Amino acid sequence: MSTLLPSSVMQGMSPDLASFLGNMQAQFMSLQQRTNELESLAATNARLTAQLVNAEKLIADLRSQLASQGNCQITTNASTSSAPTTPKEPGTEASTWATTAAAAHNSVVVPTALSVCKTPRPPSVRQVAASARMFAIPTGLKGYQYVYIPRSRRLTHREVRNSLKTLGVDTGRILDINFPAKDVVGILVHNQYAEKFQTTLTTVAIEILDAFDPLDPKNIADPKYKSLSDSELEEVAAELHSDRCMKALKYLRPHVAVPVGHFFCDQGWISKEDIPVHSVSGPGAGIHDFQSPSRRTSPRAIYDVLQHCHSLHMLFITETWLLPPSRLPTSWSQIHLYGSPVAGNYRGSMGVSVLISPSCPYPVTQIPMSSNYALAIKIGSLRIVCLYLPPSMSTHDALAVLSSIPLTNDTIICGDFNSRLGSLTGDYVVFQCRCYNYDIKS
Repeated sequence: MSTLLPSSVMQGMSPDLASFLGNMQAQFMSLQQRTNELESLAATNARLTAQLVNAEKLIADLRSQLASQGNCQITTNASTSSAPTTPKEPGTEASTWATTAAAAHNSVVVPTALSVCKTPRPPSVRQVAASARMFAIPTGLKGYQYVYIPRSRRLTHREVRNSLKTLGVDTGRILDINFPAKDVVGILVHNQYAEKFQTTLTTVAIEILDAFDPLDPKNIADPKYKSLSDSELEEVAAELHSDRCMKALKYLRPHVAVPVGHFFCDQGWISKEDIPVHSVSGPGAGIHDFQSPSRRTSPRAIYDVLQHCHSLHMLFITETWLLPPSRLPTSWSQIHLYGSPVAGNYRGSMGVSVLISPSCPYPVTQIPMSSNYALAIKIGSLRIVCLYLPPSMSTHDALAVLSSIPLTNDTIICGDFNSRLGSLTGDYVVFQCRCYNYDIKS
């Protein structure tokens, strides 16, 4: 705003008069500025008041619509009411706690909250991408891989997932997390996500342990294995890693467990028998639905058995379910009568194996047999024939197998005959292969 009087007029006045008019001029300009601000605030207040009225009207309309549709219950405040009390006779009914309990029982509480129907949240970008992948033609890299990174302390699976999510990792693409060594974390991802995953980690200066080997015996930190030899430690390392893989398969979704199981098998970490047979879904599906058909010949089972066989030179196993060229995870020498393939499954049926201890002082050789149910070996001067006769085999066929065995004075016949001994032992379960007598003559 311009001055009230020209400067030439102000110069012709006395100093006192000029000072007085200057002060008046400053006060006037200050009042003018405040007036402009008040006018602006009044306009803003009027605008907001109009918006508030419109909002209240909209809220009232929405409440009436919800109430008319019956989707929500609108309640008002109400005080609690209780039934009139009558004088109580002295005794239990006259106690303070009895009166309090009765008042609480008779009171009626009316809810005061307005229950508002929740609107469904829109799907996230990750959910949309996951749904779109279901209908996309598979392209790019196939298969899976473990990415190993260091850790500075003991971590839980939840801590690892939360930390990776904070770093920007899509945790929905992480299939498994394990801890193969005391200072290492292993993370299983699909090959198509591996590059992006590693780039995200290296961006925040996290080292990728490309040279880490989960089968290295140096990863074993349990002191109970200190007394084992190098070869035995290698077996334990392979066994522990196989157990980690089996645990991962239990918690994967059915449609993912099968291909991941094949990846583990291709790496030599598990056997074909450990691959989930099929995908199971439905209300009854659980982690046990994805266990391998048989864990009898798993690395853990073999290791546990041999731990109690230090004094033995030889061990026969029936129903191994092995198919060629599979072998058992042990340093003991092995001879196998492989089983028959089972249609639609990644395993065999039947099968007999013999394990020979490295400390066995006698030479062991296999004796050819025409039967698919008998494994024969020669140890020293003895001949040992181990049989597995399935429960479905008829008595006639079982006797035919026994009759085909060449008998000598030094022949030992053993195995699983699946024969029922009936009243002799109180066993009355009936198989086709019933109790039979077979005379062994020299």
